[in-house]
Amino acid sequence: MHRLLAAALCGLLGACAAATNPRPIPASLAVAPPAPSLAEGEIHKHHVGLFNGVGFESREGRPDEEGFAFGAEYTYRFDPVLAVGGVVEGIGQDVFRDAVTVALVSAYPTHDWRFFVGPGLELTESGKIKYVTRFGTGYDIHLGAHWSISPEIYVDLVEGGSNLWMAGAAIGYGW
Repeated sequence: MHRLLAAALCGLLGACAAATNPRPIPASLAVAPPAPSLAEGEIHKHHVGLFNGVGFESREGRPDEEGFAFGAEYTYRFDPVLAVGGVVEGIGQDVFRDAVTVALVSAYPTHDWRFFVGPGLELTESGKIKYVTRFGTGYDIHLGAHWSISPEIYVDLVEGGSNLWMAGAAIGYGW
């Protein structure tokens, strides 16, 4: 009776095969476990990512300027709906011209889709500091248990009347 109970318990837990059956499992019947992935509804509290994007800056009275952005981002998720974080980016055309840092608040209407907004500062190549307000959205596509790729679009409303529109993707790691 003791062996029968142990075998049933081990069968439910998916372990103890060697303890209840001393014969080895043939290699043809052995199955590798599936790659771990993020369970439905599970969230990572911490997320870091590297962003790369392209876009343009528009200002009334002058032609639009195309450029790129490359940066790093961090998010701390309090619960499934609310998160805070920050972004540091270099923006420019042929070379990095300006630096932007933004503190963000994110809201998640679904598990992976988020809207974000936040204040920040832009340091221009001339050394001037301008205030920035960022509005954007992104979607997290999970690649296994920890990695993700997140397409993002946003606009930075910059002091002085210029707008910086960006689209790109962040490759991230959550834990």
